[in-house]
Amino acid sequence: MMLRGWTAWVVPVVVLVTACGGEEPLPEGIDPFEVAEWGPSTILRNTQVVFEGQGFVPPEVGQMSLRISGSSGPGKIERTDPLTYIDAQSARWTVPAEFVSAALAGGNSFQGEFRLERRISGYSQVERIATKCVLSVFTNIEPVLQSIEPSGTYLGEELAVRGGNLLLPGEGQSLLFLSGQFHVQSPPMVKSIPSTVVPLSVDERERGRFVLTPDKFGVYPGKFVGSAHLENFVDGEVTMKGDELGGIEVQVYRPGIDSFSPDVVRRGQLVHVTGRGFVANDPVGETATLILLDGVFQADSGKQMDFQGKDVMVLFPEAGASAGTLEIVLRVMQGVDGNLTGLGLIPGVFTGNASVQVFYGGDSFVGDDFPFTLRVAAQLQMVYVKYLPSFDKAFDDFGMSAVRDEVKTGIIERCNSIYSAFNVQFVSERPEDFADYSVIELSGEDPNGANLLGLDNTTGKDINNLRFNDIVGGKNAETEERGFYAYGGVFLKSFLMFSPQLSKGQTALASSRFDDIFSPFVPALGGKAIEAGEYPGGGRSAKISEAIRVLSNLVGGTVAHEVGHSLGLAMVPGHPEEYHNIGDNPAWLMDAGNYRPFDERAEIDGKGPEVFSAYNHDYLQSILPRD
Repeated sequence: MMLRGWTAWVVPVVVLVTACGGEEPLPEGIDPFEVAEWGPSTILRNTQVVFEGQGFVPPEVGQMSLRISGSSGPGKIERTDPLTYIDAQSARWTVPAEFVSAALAGGNSFQGEFRLERRISGYSQVERIATKCVLSVFTNIEPVLQSIEPSGTYLGEELAVRGGNLLLPGEGQSLLFLSGQFHVQSPPMVKSIPSTVVPLSVDERERGRFVLTPDKFGVYPGKFVGSAHLENFVDGEVTMKGDELGGIEVQVYRPGIDSFSPDVVRRGQLVHVTGRGFVANDPVGETATLILLDGVFQADSGKQMDFQGKDVMVLFPEAGASAGTLEIVLRVMQGVDGNLTGLGLIPGVFTGNASVQVFYGGDSFVGDDFPFTLRVAAQLQMVYVKYLPSFDKAFDDFGMSAVRDEVKTGIIERCNSIYSAFNVQFVSERPEDFADYSVIELSGEDPNGANLLGLDNTTGKDINNLRFNDIVGGKNAETEERGFYAYGGVFLKSFLMFSPQLSKGQTALASSRFDDIFSPFVPALGGKAIEAGEYPGGGRSAKISEAIRVLSNLVGGTVAHEVGHSLGLAMVPGHPEEYHNIGDNPAWLMDAGNYRPFDERAEIDGKGPEVFSAYNHDYLQSILPRD
């Protein structure tokens, strides 16, 4: 049986509440069981009838079920089905095919009772709520189209289809059929629209919606004039067609940009663009949106670059563009001549117009100009210091788990202090305003099995910091294939090898001063682990403070060293292939590990702090000068 002209409605509940057993207080945190309303009352197979009220419980708390009893014509129906928990205020019954078949055997109307039952685990009472119900049962329903709103919109935005008898999720699919003409505004022309099929998203019987994508009318601005009708498909076969509605008009406006944010940006930073008429970058759907910058870039150095007319700058948005927003990132690339190019390479100001160009297949359209000014600041290399769970666990071996947050803070401070003369910033939270940034992972044990303190396992020496998104950590198969250790990062447990007792002569860097500082806490050295609340203010505060400082320096200096490699250091004059400074130099950070003794790393006994050599400094100044 099929239905014509029926609308959905939500039924208020007149209930009878019963409970098995005597009075017993509800378990703590459980609300009284109540049902206020339910719907829809027009049902098909897989209709989700939702009961709203309070006291609904998830399976881990208790069991919810629905008993249906009544009649359809002369036939009697009685069955019990599970209720699916949605939240504490609602649950749903998915109408099974067996119920629809049984009800239709006696007609379209079922009259009877819903009895909802709640059984809470560990609670002896069984609670029931009963309400009368009248259901209209069909295999399909005939849709009714009243309007398509609004009458004017942009590409990528949503249109509402209003009417009745639309199919809800699970029941089938409601389709909108459009036919007519599209009058293109620019360039002037008329396109025939022969019965375009549009699937609808439906949340209620009276309203559906769809996104105006270029496959409907194209990418040009203009007006659709024509007619439309709805069809309901059930099981992909059973079809109900609604009446044709004429006089449909939909104006499609020109795309345009409303804002750029922020107005001061750097290389690798996200720029948020708002506007109207954007479409997703989708190779399968053959759609794309590009940003065109037509204007002049005035570098702070005095050089002027022209990006006007045929030399307009094209920026490709990040994935995930929506109707009103997209994101671009200022990226630098190496040109065919080997030189770096791209907005973000040097500081300056771009002045001109921005516009969007939308594509669909072989067609494209450039939207309205948006006058704007964009300040490009000097390059800033963001470095996310990522603490892995094994790093936190390794503090147990130092007896310093209670102060690991203080050590983490000290590591970041140490790194930023070392790079204070340059545009490099270390952070312990993943940057949200940058798309391109470096990552260095701090873990517990060296997975290479070599007791390394740290390792830059990025691929190849990145001279001039062409890569802004190196990851120092994890496994690099390419590095392994070249015969080097595969796993990169900084490994906390390896720093115990500075202890003469624990290293047992395996490293020439071992220092009795390590044991002096850490033996009060390291269990393997007979120390007592720092307890929660012991620092600050405890009897060992001074010793704990020094241990925090020294461990922060040890790890922070190693992080700074490995990040230095990823930036292209050591850059020894005349020896660009060298990864370290040549020989043993006083407190130079980029010396090889065996030339960096414990006292320099720890900054104790008048040694250190570790610094960049003059040529290391000049190189960093050339690629990441301080603002």
